[in-house]
Amino acid sequence: MKSLSMADLAQAAGVGKATVSLALRNDPRIRESTRRRIQALAKKMSYRANPMVALVMSQLRSGSTTQYRGSLALVGLHITQALAEQNHTFRSLLRGFQNRATSLGYQVDQFWSDDLLLQGNPKLPDVLQARGIQGVAFLGLPPKATLPSWTDPIIAHQTSVVLGTRPSSPAIHCSSNDQYSTSFDAVRQLHALGKKRPGLVISSAIDAILYGRFSAAFLQSQTTTGEPLHKITERIWWFQPGDQSSFLEWFARTKPDSLLTTHLEIAPWLKNAKTPPPALAHLDWDPSMTGWAGMNQNNETVGANAVDLLSAHLMRGEHGLPPSAKVLQVESHWVDGDSLHSKTFFAQK
Repeated sequence: MKSLSMADLAQAAGVGKATVSLALRNDPRIRESTRRRIQALAKKMSYRANPMVALVMSQLRSGSTTQYRGSLALVGLHITQALAEQNHTFRSLLRGFQNRATSLGYQVDQFWSDDLLLQGNPKLPDVLQARGIQGVAFLGLPPKATLPSWTDPIIAHQTSVVLGTRPSSPAIHCSSNDQYSTSFDAVRQLHALGKKRPGLVISSAIDAILYGRFSAAFLQSQTTTGEPLHKITERIWWFQPGDQSSFLEWFARTKPDSLLTTHLEIAPWLKNAKTPPPALAHLDWDPSMTGWAGMNQNNETVGANAVDLLSAHLMRGEHGLPPSAKVLQVESHWVDGDSLHSKTFFAQK
């Protein structure tokens, strides 16, 4: 069966090949409505770019002469492409992975949870083998941090890595932020600012998939203050979307002098607090969070390290389940912001 060419896609879309090429690269020179229409049509018609052509064109645009090494797959297990583009953490992980792969000469094929290949009786293992995919990165583990059983044939024969979260099983390589030190260091930063009674607002599901690293570090970082552990524990509120009233009741009762969180929603909630809002910092800070302080988890580096892991094992011809899994962890760094001291910040949220 003749594969679909870019010329075929351009003819079906009623545009030129250059427009199709730019739209598929999400180039802002093409109107967003046109980009989305062409991308939707490409998905409907199962268009796949020729990896060799795509790499050569990329090199011509960048002036790079990186030698083509092969293809990698990035698989969003419980993530749609739309969510990956909207969520700042996934977006940064993906950007870091893609940029490092390109720089090393790898083409990346992306597969998302709304792809038919991942639904029902997943056909992805056969597709990866047919395409000669050499390494696979999984993104978006389920709540129990286990890979679904249909990935077993992939893991048994490919070089695999998990992005962002260490899987509980099977034991394969992982690239992630060091969430324990992220939380621990964030509390120390607040202590240095004179905030001795911080609170933590976090989803129990997020904390569970990270093996309790955020909450454990939050508690451990304050044991030297002499405050009873049960008092520190009371200053953890398990976030529930839309439950502003419970949050404000907890906030009034425990009276934290600062807050660490992974949820932007609590900034506008604090406008309704009876007491002045405390210093506020995000545990997964991103440049898009105007005015916020927090910990930059350096997720682009996490994504890049995943490619480095895959590349190193591929070069040594190491495939399948490793005898011992490697976990590459990236340190966060603190970013100052108006949310630490400005009442105007809270009034605007």
